Amino acid sequence: MSKIVTTGPVVADANILIALLDPSHVHHQAVQETLDRITPSLEVDPVTQARRSVVAYVHPLNMAEVLHGYPSEVRYELLDLIEAPGTGFQLRTIPDPRQEALYLASYRAHVKMPDACVLALARHTYAPVMTLDRRLYNAAASLNLYVTEMPAAGEAG
Repeated sequence: MSKIVTTGPVVADANILIALLDPSHVHHQAVQETLDRITPSLEVDPVTQARRSVVAYVHPLNMAEVLHGYPSEVRYELLDLIEAPGTGFQLRTIPDPRQEALYLASYRAHVKMPDACVLALARHTYAPVMTLDRRLYNAAASLNLYVTEMPAAGEAG
């Protein structure tokens, strides 16, 4: 089920963050413009208990995929940058590890584990999946999860 998302949050996969962090990435502008159109939700930060605006959730395994592409000496700073309250991104897990294991086992039959994490988090939070990966997009849609419509590279604007 595709959806034009206007309110957040969405569940972003690693390629969304990779494109967002690299201004020369072919999908950078499309990702930025799609995120800019999402009205953030106001949520309580589980660590600080402060209220913050959230545009997108990211599963820790997907964040690890992003961080892996950077030198170890900048990973902590990059994580701080991505999670800063003004960015709208929040690392999010499924609080019940048993439920998460069941979701992951079910979705692993359709996609690789990092993408299974995206699907499991989307199911748990009822948030649409935001991805540039056509296989993940199709898997989410076939599993009756919402997916965010993204303009193709060069169509944003």
